[in-house]
Amino acid sequence: MRTQVSSLLVLAVLLAASTFSHAQAAALAATAASPRTLVLCLDGVGYDLVEEMYRRGELRHFRPPAPLINAFPSLTNPGLVEILAPLGAPPARGYEDYYFDRVANRMRGGILYRFSRRHFIGGTFRDLFHYHPNHIRMTLEYALPVVGPLVNGGITLRQIKKEFLRSKERVFFAYYDSSDYASHVHGKWLPRLLLRRIDRLAAELNRDPRHPVEVVIFSDHGNAFRRLRKAKLGKALQRAGFRLA
Repeated sequence: MRTQVSSLLVLAVLLAASTFSHAQAAALAATAASPRTLVLCLDGVGYDLVEEMYRRGELRHFRPPAPLINAFPSLTNPGLVEILAPLGAPPARGYEDYYFDRVANRMRGGILYRFSRRHFIGGTFRDLFHYHPNHIRMTLEYALPVVGPLVNGGITLRQIKKEFLRSKERVFFAYYDSSDYASHVHGKWLPRLLLRRIDRLAAELNRDPRHPVEVVIFSDHGNAFRRLRKAKLGKALQRAGFRLA
């Protein structure tokens, strides 16, 4: 639980059964209703950030987070393919959505593919989610660094709640992307705000003790909140005997 592991190699996992009062617990036992489960994948939320928020009391409706070792490289595609492999996730086409196709000997994917549900979602791990954010909204989030994650993050949470309540699935899988975009540009403050919204969602879903909901939150990778430095990678590769082309 306290292992010192870089947030880039850690998945943030929260097992979130909201805290009930004694009266609510009695009512729950009387109905003998088994809870439904909402499994929420947060993109780019590392263990360090979640542990800090939990310690400060910002995640009041969750149990303590637990760290998990991630795949390498710690990116969305290889991470989620490994996590969702028991559910039948197909192999990743590449480390990122823009990748080299060895059979065709050319680059594929990129920004235009993200506008096509058939290319971006179809045949990938994204197909396993009962709810996946609108692929066009996800792409446009990049164009509005602060407003994008803030607005789309709120829209996505409302849609997840709506689809979950409408669904008959006992275990409902949903993907939440805005936390990663928020972390790339804005440091900790914006992903913290989004996580507090998710904490409120867990409370809202458990207001009626007759219909308990267990919320499980996990992440595909983390983000390091420190200033980036350029690495002289080209010279290092040449010294190692590689020919750059």
